[in-house]
Amino acid sequence: MDRRLPAAVGALLLLLLAWWAVTLQHGGVEAGEVRSLSRYRIEKLPARLPEAWRHQLDQALAAAPAVRLLDPQAPAAAAAALRSLPWIDPDSVEARLQLPDGIAVDFRPRRLGVAVLCRGRYTVVALDGTVLPEGLPTASLAFLARVPLADPEALPEPGLRVADPLVQEALRAVYEFDAAREVLAGDLVAIERQPGYPPATPGVPPALAFVTRRGCRLHWGRSAASRDPFGVPAELKLRRLAAVLRFRPGLAGLAHVVLDGPRVRLYDQDGGEVLPPPELR
Repeated sequence: MDRRLPAAVGALLLLLLAWWAVTLQHGGVEAGEVRSLSRYRIEKLPARLPEAWRHQLDQALAAAPAVRLLDPQAPAAAAAALRSLPWIDPDSVEARLQLPDGIAVDFRPRRLGVAVLCRGRYTVVALDGTVLPEGLPTASLAFLARVPLADPEALPEPGLRVADPLVQEALRAVYEFDAAREVLAGDLVAIERQPGYPPATPGVPPALAFVTRRGCRLHWGRSAASRDPFGVPAELKLRRLAAVLRFRPGLAGLAHVVLDGPRVRLYDQDGGEVLPPPELR
């Protein structure tokens, strides 16, 4: 599954700016014809695009200056209006003349990454680390890993990127999180700093724990993208997890499953060590 294309917002959008024309001559356009970016039609929208985001699109185009249709800078003006929206991937915006209608603009939303929990509220952060504006329905967040953020100051305004090391490492680990969740038949909900790991180590990504619905913590370590020289390959951690799951269906009775060490270690709710399956000893 490509989690970067969630059902909520991941489809390609095609926006056709069908601008109001001051003068039209037999379906053609005049070189000096002025049109407003606030008059447009949408050819295609992704499924369940948040109404708040659609409203932001309307506002951005309404605030854009009118342009002369045959001005070489007209497509750039349309593209700039869309790139100003924090939920649109700026690298995806492509504008071109499509006469006599006006300017066609292709673009797509940023791809969802994680849901950051801060001050009792969830804020969605895109895969590239950009904070997204509010408006996504709660149901669309169900597949996103929840990441707790202790410092409210570490969460910037929409459109800016999060610098918090835990959030950054969680974003690098989302594919591994998805793979582990598939092994567990969907029973993973959060990414946290690994228990016992120092709160802040400048320049060093924090080790991660993946958390199940009932609170069992999988000690995952760092993502493959962080290139930890002492890390365990993600494929090996997934095989280890599958073996533990066969040994303890549903991870029953386990509070901690250490997958990122030289060998697998299991601990129960009281902190007592549990023997792993024979093939992992």
